[in-house]
Amino acid sequence: MNRKEYLQETESREKFCNAFWCLMQGEKPIDQISIDELSEQAGLSRRTFYRHFKSVDEVLIYIFQIQVEILVSYYQRQESRDLMALAKMLFDYCYDHDDIFIPAMNANGKLGLFFQYFQEETLQSFAESFQDEQFRHKDYLQRYVMGGLCGILMKWIEDGKVVPPPDMYKVVAYTLRTDLLT
Repeated sequence: MNRKEYLQETESREKFCNAFWCLMQGEKPIDQISIDELSEQAGLSRRTFYRHFKSVDEVLIYIFQIQVEILVSYYQRQESRDLMALAKMLFDYCYDHDDIFIPAMNANGKLGLFFQYFQEETLQSFAESFQDEQFRHKDYLQRYVMGGLCGILMKWIEDGKVVPPPDMYKVVAYTLRTDLLT
């Protein structure tokens, strides 16, 4: 793919993502957004849509991927890259981005997709937090911790984020103290 084709592809994907957000902000449930509506809102053809995506769900997954890349990049630039730094970053980000998480929560299982993708993509970056060479099965511990953290985040979002993020940091810290340090 040459540079011009790459730029066109990126621009088309961006137009479909922007169209998705416009439709969703108009109170349209995610699972009721059609390819025809997306194409019309983006000013592109159905054929162009199918050149980049297989379904409307893939647009949302692409948006999730971009969000996860932003989060991972931000986490990797942090001075402290431990579990508490990750937890604080996630709770703050989720708290500030209702535009992503509330509609995803209301669309059957879409919020879980975000956290599933997030978990897979961050495990590598997060591995640095487990440098203890004496612990031979770090991969299981990492998955346990990330799964628990994502589960707590999903429950918190489903409950309407009524507990302030700093209190949620304490929940994570308490969980770590009781689960991992005993």
